[in-house]
Amino acid sequence: MARPGIAQQHINKKKKPTKIFDKLVYLAGLVTVILTLPQIKNIWIDKNAAGVSAVTWGTYFVGAIIWFSYGIVHKEKPIIFMYLAWMILDAAVFIGTLIYG
Repeated sequence: MARPGIAQQHINKKKKPTKIFDKLVYLAGLVTVILTLPQIKNIWIDKNAAGVSAVTWGTYFVGAIIWFSYGIVHKEKPIIFMYLAWMILDAAVFIGTLIYG
C-alpha cells in the first residue's frame, strides 16, 4: 500500500481549532459577500451608480479571477468559494457602473 503524501498527512492531522478556523473562513466569505448586496441593489434596482468607480470594480474583478485561479490550482476550496462569489458580484457592480454610471 502506498504511503500517503505530505498533503494527505497534513489533512489527517488537522486539529479541532484548525477545523473551526476552516469553517470560519467560509462564514467570513459569506458575510463579506452579503455586505456587498446593498451596493448591487443601489445599482441594479435603483439604477444609481453615482460615485461608484468602474475602474476600481473592474480591477477587483481581475483580482478575483486571479485569486479564483489560484484556488483552483492549489485546490483550496475556501478560496474557490469566496472568489467565485466575488467574481460574480464584482462583475455585477462593474457592468452596472458602465450602464448606470
